[in-house]
Amino acid sequence: MSKKTVVVGLSGGVDSSVAALLLKQQGWNVIGLFMKNWEDDDDDEYCSSRQDLIDVMSVADTIGIDVEVVNFAQEYRERVFAEFLREYQAGRTPNPDILCNSEIKFKAFLDHALTLGADKIATGHYAGVREFDGKFQLLKAEDGTKDQSYFLCQLSQEQLRYALFPVGALLKPEVRRIAAEQGLATAKRKDSQGICFVGKIDLPAFLQQKLASKRGNVHEILPTWPKYGPKARIPAGTPDAGQAIPAPASPAAGHSAPMSSANTPAANTPAGIGQTVTSPASKPISAAGRPDGDPHSPGGQHAADVPPTTEQLAALAAPWRYTVRDGKKIGEHGGAHFYTIGQRKGLGIGGRKESLFILATDTVQNVIYVGEGDSHPGLWRQALHIAPREIHWVNPARTMPAGHSARFSVRIRYRQPLQEATLNASVPLRQTYWKLIELVDGADLAAPADGADAAHLVLARDSDRAMGSGGCNRFAARYQVDGGQLRFDALVSGLRLCLQGGTSELAYLERLDAVRAYWQQGRSLELRDRAGKPVLRFVAEERGEPPPDDDEPPLQPS
Repeated sequence: MSKKTVVVGLSGGVDSSVAALLLKQQGWNVIGLFMKNWEDDDDDEYCSSRQDLIDVMSVADTIGIDVEVVNFAQEYRERVFAEFLREYQAGRTPNPDILCNSEIKFKAFLDHALTLGADKIATGHYAGVREFDGKFQLLKAEDGTKDQSYFLCQLSQEQLRYALFPVGALLKPEVRRIAAEQGLATAKRKDSQGICFVGKIDLPAFLQQKLASKRGNVHEILPTWPKYGPKARIPAGTPDAGQAIPAPASPAAGHSAPMSSANTPAANTPAGIGQTVTSPASKPISAAGRPDGDPHSPGGQHAADVPPTTEQLAALAAPWRYTVRDGKKIGEHGGAHFYTIGQRKGLGIGGRKESLFILATDTVQNVIYVGEGDSHPGLWRQALHIAPREIHWVNPARTMPAGHSARFSVRIRYRQPLQEATLNASVPLRQTYWKLIELVDGADLAAPADGADAAHLVLARDSDRAMGSGGCNRFAARYQVDGGQLRFDALVSGLRLCLQGGTSELAYLERLDAVRAYWQQGRSLELRDRAGKPVLRFVAEERGEPPPDDDEPPLQPS
């Protein structure tokens, strides 16, 4: 029986060298693959691929394996580096290592390895992988200080199926000991740092080489900015509108402070809420952001027993929005895209008791907003939004359904200690099948007529169209949503006469026309009139995508 073949990505570091050695000792037919992915500035200042290749060839000779050299520079530039620059230009801080792993090391590399007849591919990452119940799970490394599962979070099931991580079960000192005992040239080589395949760089100087400078102004936002006040975070139309949110507590020194109710670092969060992370401090935060035990908790309930609504989570996680009128010009900069939120170096503005930190960047207006001191309220969040496309369940069995929540250990900065937090999987307001369950203070909800859908409502995701059924006729309308406000216009309905469900359908449509606000919590949706009184209640159901518009029957004005 012929040996199985594994292609090992050799970088010139000790980890990949030991990975190849261990696989050779286990009886694999090992082929080394050296990837050249960066050609610009290929010198001693940045990434010296020449020295890397020398070390790779030395290790291969010691182990007794063949090495192939491939050039993925074009793929890297198109798939990784271009996105890296686009994100910086948009005022966001990208993590190119994650994209590099999914697009280069486990895509371009994998595709090439398969052409060599590989059964598996291997790298020197500190992580693990196992097959369980027909699915592949990404595992944390034994060495928690070196764990790289964070950078591998976007790998697909197909990519994990081919992956081996031989050093994931070892501690870093063990890896170096093995390399030294076997006489590998990389045994004492320092760990690589910096951008994937680019290496350790002076990032501001590097970005200035790649992006154009653009002179702009630096504006300071004072901690007394009115919008930091008590009524700033809960939007109108929610049950606790106008209730106070506690001021942020002073964090520990530096910006690797643990996530908590009052010291979650600010971040550029994508539009469109998919999942929201909240985290408790010594006093849990209630639905209205009040500490646990507050006698003014809504409905007299224990605050910790009242989960936050979708709108309250959105308010707590929403980034602060500054304009030049909110602060005072205190300096100039060379381009807002060169700076990141939380940064304190490189501003060139002195004479302060405490350091200035960047609170926000506006790359459209080319303005940087700063605040003095690491306890400035503009630096902190009580919750963070995570867009659906950025949620990657490495264990498919743990995927959380929409409308549910669960406790997790999380970190919001690489190598930050794990902290306890709650992940809330929001049910999207749009494109959800909302089944009507109650006509508040009105007619009893009748069973649907024969051949008719149950009374429900669906708000289209990509248009202003709303559609649904009253239990007899189907209807359509236009809708407008803004914060906690919601209203329907141009309501039209079919003219089918139904003895069953007719009364409740009329009441449903009348109340729908009177809707001015909504309140959402978990899988529940409540629509309210102009006075804030509940008129309709719904529950989310899993029904798939609603029918296309051309499947709708002709509608007539109601």
